[in-house]
Amino acid sequence: MHRVFAFGTLKQPWVRFIVTGHAGETKDAVLPGKRREGLNIIADPSAQTPGLVFEVNGRQLARLDRYERLGVRYERVKMTLDDGSQAWVYRRLQTP
Repeated sequence: MHRVFAFGTLKQPWVRFIVTGHAGETKDAVLPGKRREGLNIIADPSAQTPGLVFEVNGRQLARLDRYERLGVRYERVKMTLDDGSQAWVYRRLQTP
């Protein structure tokens, strides 16, 4: 199983259901040291980004990767949440 941190559209259960095939249970979470800016999160030591954490299997993670256009629009990075646990976070790729 894979933990995913959602701070945008994936916070909506109906979006998770359409993308992964199930909405799943979520838990409130906070990503410290990051600030939401539009569809992205950027480093900001004084900021916190609230969101949700949910679990998916490998097949569902692959579906999330397609939804987020992994490698084209977003990268998937493992980050540490405020409770010390880790989760995958989709972060926008930098444009040249």
